[in-house]
Amino acid sequence: MRLRKGIIFIVVSVIAVISMSSYAEANVPSQFDLDVILVIDHSGSMSWADPNKLALTAANLFIDMNFGSDSRVGYVMYSHYIVAQRGLTDLVSFSRDIKNEISAMEYGGWTDIALGVETALEIFANEPDRSRTPAIILLSDGNTSLEVPSGVQPRPIRSTVESNLALLYAVDNAASMGVPIFTVGFNHNGELDIATMELMARQTGGFSRETVIANDLPIIMFDIYSHLTGARGDDVIVETVPADGNMSVTIPIRDSSIHRAIVTIMSNQPVQDVALLDPSGAAGTFTQNSDASQLYTLITIMHPTMGDWVLSFVGTPGTTVSINFLSIYDVTFVFDLPRTAPEEATFSWRLENDMGADITDSYLLNLLYPSIFIRNLDTDEEIQLNFAAGQQSLTAQLPEGHYEAYMILDSHGILRESNLHTFTIHEFNPPPIPSPIGLRDGIYHVTLTTIFNPRTEISINNLVNFNPENRPITVSPIAGVWGNYVEWDFHSFDETIVLSALRAGRTEIPVNVQDVHGQTVTVIISVNIINGLVFVVIVLAVIIGIALLVITFMQTKKPKLNDPMSKLYIKMTLPASMAHDTPPEYALVLPAVKGKKTLRELINMNMSISEPYRVAMQSIGWFADNAILSAKSKSLLEIKIPQNAGYTIKVDKNAGKTAVAFNRNGGTEIRVGTMGGSGYDEYDEFVITLGNPPAFGGNTQIDYSDGFDTGTTNKNATTNDDNFW
Repeated sequence: MRLRKGIIFIVVSVIAVISMSSYAEANVPSQFDLDVILVIDHSGSMSWADPNKLALTAANLFIDMNFGSDSRVGYVMYSHYIVAQRGLTDLVSFSRDIKNEISAMEYGGWTDIALGVETALEIFANEPDRSRTPAIILLSDGNTSLEVPSGVQPRPIRSTVESNLALLYAVDNAASMGVPIFTVGFNHNGELDIATMELMARQTGGFSRETVIANDLPIIMFDIYSHLTGARGDDVIVETVPADGNMSVTIPIRDSSIHRAIVTIMSNQPVQDVALLDPSGAAGTFTQNSDASQLYTLITIMHPTMGDWVLSFVGTPGTTVSINFLSIYDVTFVFDLPRTAPEEATFSWRLENDMGADITDSYLLNLLYPSIFIRNLDTDEEIQLNFAAGQQSLTAQLPEGHYEAYMILDSHGILRESNLHTFTIHEFNPPPIPSPIGLRDGIYHVTLTTIFNPRTEISINNLVNFNPENRPITVSPIAGVWGNYVEWDFHSFDETIVLSALRAGRTEIPVNVQDVHGQTVTVIISVNIINGLVFVVIVLAVIIGIALLVITFMQTKKPKLNDPMSKLYIKMTLPASMAHDTPPEYALVLPAVKGKKTLRELINMNMSISEPYRVAMQSIGWFADNAILSAKSKSLLEIKIPQNAGYTIKVDKNAGKTAVAFNRNGGTEIRVGTMGGSGYDEYDEFVITLGNPPAFGGNTQIDYSDGFDTGTTNKNATTNDDNFW
């Protein structure tokens, strides 16, 4: 059993080390990961404003749009009270449950919009994980009405006027919490409160939409989704056709940079046998979702191949089918460092894909036209310049001064805001880039390990000192054997060199740093790469060594009772009144067993003396049952003598002495007496002498230990032939 535990200990330790070596950074939510609370009007007025329950379809459609992300969705269904609610819930595991709960809803009751918004904000306020983009989507007719007849239960918590005031406060609270409210108004009966819906959206950073037909829902929900993620492309195809049984529609994918393509099929009768063929004519891979209403079928294609895809399905004759196709881009909009010259600056931008590589797809780039906003920090004046479609570089004439600039990309359905740059414009050329700074002999030292930190970033500011007017900085390594040891990358975006270890060893990388004026300096980056496996082996060796020591300790052969002394001499002297029960002197034969034995057990194991000693110890049976002998080592026998409330125990040469005699004619005397009087009463005591019989001499210790009453002495002693103590 001990061996098995030891092996388990080693295995767990090895797994722990392997886990350490494969440690990865915690997942950081992406732009597609949202936290959204759907606030759904459950009141009876929705029966007229939304008789087809499009609000429920819209809610479920939005849930399905988040397929493939780490988004969470919750909902609040309200009337004049909270009908049902669910906190933010993982869509990967529970999207079907959430959609079924929403689909089962029936309109009824009066309306307290503020109550629904307040409850949603409480969910956000109590949510510890706030790493995702938050939002509230309100699906309602916007009409608060709390003139509830008496007798209706439950009663509203306030009047219509109070609710309207509470809504203003809730909207302010949402704005301060950074939670935008997007409102979708349902206006089948023409009584939508547009003003209230727009007010909530405008003051919190959202927007408002209204609808009466299902065909509007994909565009409305995609507008909200794209605003939150900034990742949607324009509608490529919007087609409404009569269903005539077997149908086929071409879905053109004209861009190789699309992260996700979404096709929605809206119909008041569900479609059947949905299929996709990719541009090669093979069956395409896609995910299909819908809800209980069957008003929509949502198809998701991840990383679609560029070309014409063919969508086919079977529609119900006599119905109308609306098809929408939207592309979603997972791109980063990068505003490069401005290039400055006397009284002018050149600005450029680019796109990076989700792997950090530049996007060179001319089809996409030629559709984009960002704007740049430049502010003079000295005068606080701001100007806006617009790039032409496909233009990626723009030069502007600017007077001398200090500036900051950023870009906004809002075209082809891609909405992005860039990073911010500061720069200075001079009337004359700035000074050239100076020599390397703070580096001994122009060498910058880096240490990497191949497992634990195989990658490092080096800011150019750590290598050379330069002014913003020296930008852009060009950094280029000089080819050499260092390429066998590290992989090189330079990010002009933040002027950072990235080195990734390939194998262990030492190498040097000569690096040329050049500014816009042609001034060049050379810096040496010295790289020491340590094999991370060595650390793993060392840690494993230490853990295994400790484990082996533990196993060795657990498996160490414990001494047996007969190891320190094969026989133990025992002699009892009883009070005069019990002298007739005094047992004979005897040498107890100790057993070859590990562990502990009581004095009575040892006596019982020596059959020839068990009866007289049992009789003799009747009055002090507690002592016989609790005096415990155990072998502590090959040369040490321990006798633990117990405490007892009714007796005084002393280990002494003579009564009243405080030291154990070193020579007691065969052992140490243990007096067991009642506590009836002061000191010992020679007529009311038991004297037991234990020791190493002379015939079995040798160098053996007997340790009398444990706590005794006052006057008790603990003593380790060595016996040698006739000298027992």
